[in-house]
Amino acid sequence: MNFSILILFHLIFLHKTLRSSKLLCHLFNDKINFFPYFFVKDMFNILIFIIFFILLLNLPFLLGDVEIFITANSLNRPKHIVPE
Repeated sequence: MNFSILILFHLIFLHKTLRSSKLLCHLFNDKINFFPYFFVKDMFNILIFIIFFILLLNLPFLLGDVEIFITANSLNRPKHIVPE
């Protein structure tokens, strides 16, 4: 919980102070606004993260292997194992 508050504080701080350019020019004209660029990118990443975890928690075997549901027969050996 404390970590999410720290992240929120960090995002608000970036939104207020803008982001400096990669050339380290500290003039006001050389700064990039946080809102349209980084906010949209961050919201897209959060959306993908939420969709992934909804699928993971609601349908855990959606991306799994089908053969894990086959019941084992102790009298027969698997076909790919040959006796020596």
